[in-house]
Order: sequence, then C-alpha cells, then structure tokens
Amino acid sequence: MTKDQQQLAETNYVVRHMVDDDLGFRPEIFQVEGDSPYELCKHYVYLQFLVEGDEQPHYYMRNFKPGAIRWGGIVKLGDGPLEPQQPGQGHYRDLAQEGVPLKGYEEVSDAPVTYASETTEPYLLQSKTADRIVIKEGDVLDITGEYWPVGMFSGKNSALGGGYIWQPFTFSGTYEGKPVTGIGQFDHCFATADDVDGRMELIYNYVASSVYCGIRKDGRREFFYGFMRKANGYGTAVYWLEGEEPIVTEQSEIEVEYFPLGWVDEGDTTCAFKNITWRFADKEIHFTGKWGSRRFTDHPKGEPAGWSNVFGTWYSGDTPIDYALSETWNETMASTAGELRALGYTVHDSSVSV
Repeated sequence: MTKDQQQLAETNYVVRHMVDDDLGFRPEIFQVEGDSPYELCKHYVYLQFLVEGDEQPHYYMRNFKPGAIRWGGIVKLGDGPLEPQQPGQGHYRDLAQEGVPLKGYEEVSDAPVTYASETTEPYLLQSKTADRIVIKEGDVLDITGEYWPVGMFSGKNSALGGGYIWQPFTFSGTYEGKPVTGIGQFDHCFATADDVDGRMELIYNYVASSVYCGIRKDGRREFFYGFMRKANGYGTAVYWLEGEEPIVTEQSEIEVEYFPLGWVDEGDTTCAFKNITWRFADKEIHFTGKWGSRRFTDHPKGEPAGWSNVFGTWYSGDTPIDYALSETWNETMASTAGELRALGYTVHDSSVSV
C-alpha cells in the first residue's frame, strides 16, 4: 500500500499536487487490494470570469463521461441569488453537446503526460497535464489554466462517496475575443464498474455543495470545499491557505435558510439559499449570494426539481477579505421544500425573509 493509499484509508482524504498517474482512468491512489478497480466515470470543469464592462460574471461548465459529451454551457449569471441566468446572454446551442462525436478522453502524449478530449464540429478541446489545463470552445473561449499547489482527493468511505479528485487553477485567455482572467476547477469522479449508478445517485443528491477559491492581495491562494449531503453535522470540509497545513474534517455544520425560487413553474418547490456559513474545527466560512443560475443552458431549465446554483462573495474568519481574484460555486441537488423541512432545515414560504 502506498503512502497516499494508506492516508486515504485512514482519513478518507489527501491534499496534495496532481501527478501524472492521477490523470488516467484508474489512478493508483484509489485502488485497493481485493476491491474491484475504481475507474473514471465522469469529469467536469467549471470556471468563472468577469468580462470588462459587465456587472455580473459569466460561468462556464462542461460535463463529460468517458468517451462522450454530456453537455456544456456558458451563462451570464442572474441579477440575484434566487434569479436564473440571463436568457440569451451566453453560449449553449453553438457549443458541442451530447451526441457530437468525441475523440477521447485519452492519453495523447507522454512528454509531458497529457490527456485530452476533442471534437471537430463544433470545435472543442480540453487537455490536461499534471500542471496545466487548456480549454477551447470554438471561437468563443480559449483559456489556459495553471494548477494551484494542491488539490483534494477523497476515498470511497468519505462523505463524498467513491473516488474523487478536485483541482483548482488560475487561468487567462479570451472570451468572445476579449481578455479574461479568473479561477476555475475541475473534478474527476470514480466508481467500480458495478456501482456507477450508485455513484451517480450520490453525486446528484445533496443539500449544499460549496466550493470557494480566492487569491489574497498578498498573493496567497486560499480555498474551501464543503459538501453536506443530508442532515446537518456530517459533511466534508476541506480548507487550505497557502503556507499553512490544510484542515480536513467530516464534522462540519452549516447555518443556512432556504427560500423558494419565485420564477419556476407551479408545483416546483425547488429552494436555494441566499447566504450560508460553514463551521468546522476552529474555522468559519461565510458566503453571501449575489447571482444565480439554474443549469447552464441558454435559457433557465426547470427540471430536475431541487437543482439550483448560487454565486457571490466569500471570506474565511471574522473579517471580510477583499480578494484580488475570487470564484464561488454553490449547488443544491436535493432541495425541494419538503425534503429540506424533513431534514430539519428552515424553509421560508416566500423568497423574502421576514
């Protein structure tokens, strides 16, 4: 058993830099003697950027399964945390979607080790090494990202379930020909061949997923990764500030209130939060919602119920931090009013708190 495998078995988490082997279909870190192999079953990339002259950021998300596209889109975020993306202000129909033939995900070079996914029409390229990611979406998006010093790995017994890799990066490039910079992240999900459906059920079933990244004005990078599946009190919390040891725990709590989305169809009781505070170890992470989205299509998509995204500002500790660069991601995937109330969360009857 390797050092990483031992740590994953003992603590469920490893925080370190990517290595070449992590890019493949069966990373060594997740393989356990006597278990079926853990294989890549889905991979995603997310990134946030602000176009000069805009008040709301754009957000890009691309979703793959091995050898096939699921979907991808770029949205301009909505005017408030409970509002959907702005219709027609991004790209979806002109990007490669499900059914477009995909070459990869496959190793395309061994010097350095590089894995890539590529389409011809519409053009899409996503390539990764152990240090860098390149993303091209036709003539819309062209960025290169440099990985942060560490990412997060979780094992099969973690609150996240299954094998999982998450890696943040800082990027620069162009969007619609205009220069952009920002922070992004990608993740790889792993499952045994006989448990892909169960792994997907875990992925799409939670009340709060919060991922925040920031670069302080002194240059230090900082991230928080929080994941609360159901009942409050048991959920992943991983915090890292450059120059300090990471904090990793599954004993975390959230202070949060949920509100219905006022724009959805009658009978849809999907709720989202405007603000959330995470508490774990001796840390507090504060988020304030400013913009919203529901899926990453060119127009808000109602289904499935319980799914919404909120974006905004964040800081760690007691005093707000004015980051030089920041990115936030919040998602709920099992957040209808009835489900949330059954779990003991506060759910308001309208989008305005009393």
